Amino acid sequence: MTLVIVKTVFLLGRVQLIYAAYQGCYQDSPVSRELYVNPGNYDPSYIDATECENLCGRQGYGYAGLTAGKVCLCGQTISSSPTGTCDVTCPGDVTQTCGTSDIYDSVYTAPVTMTGFKIVPANEVMETYALSTINFNITGGTSLIFNGTIYDGGPSFGPLTTQSVNYNIRRSGEVGITANVTSDIETLFDEKVLKVQTRVKQLTLSCEETVVMQTRFDCYLTVAMGTNLNISVDMGDGKVYTLKSSGML
Repeated sequence: MTLVIVKTVFLLGRVQLIYAAYQGCYQDSPVSRELYVNPGNYDPSYIDATECENLCGRQGYGYAGLTAGKVCLCGQTISSSPTGTCDVTCPGDVTQTCGTSDIYDSVYTAPVTMTGFKIVPANEVMETYALSTINFNITGGTSLIFNGTIYDGGPSFGPLTTQSVNYNIRRSGEVGITANVTSDIETLFDEKVLKVQTRVKQLTLSCEETVVMQTRFDCYLTVAMGTNLNISVDMGDGKVYTLKSSGML
């Protein structure tokens, strides 16, 4: 079997390499065909193996067959062995064969396409400088490799063969992430904005040791680190003072 790259297709959020993987010339029964699903949405006057493979692969079929020089059919199994000689060329590419004029099919393997690639953080709100897990949802594809960048000033991640990455995010607020997954035949992309906060650290309250009743005095509250703080101070005399700070202290 010879594997040849024949076409590159650019789609929104996707770079796809389509392969022509010719399996042979198979006899198929006209009354009980193994390749029997018409994928539709093609012009018989311009069909070729590449387009037929792509149509079948997108519908989840493993094999694409062409017959009579213009008919594309899909299926999941081929139980026989190639016994014929397919000599009818495809109208869309004369270097490829599209079966014979009778009951023989030119059979190709259809690419296993990927769908539904999404970046999914393990937590809705993540923390800075704490190991956080970011998952990658994907359906289909083989030999998957993941790469990406979190825009917090740190290094990019990948190449990974696992569908998740553990990462210490270095900045709070809204932090962007982009990622891609590459299979044997295509690359998909996704992007997302992560919500990141910083946990409160080193909270210190200091007041004068001795004060005079009914006289103003000052206390100092120090927070080394934290985001979107809501601070309450109970003076022990029945009064609670609420302070709010946005951003990082």
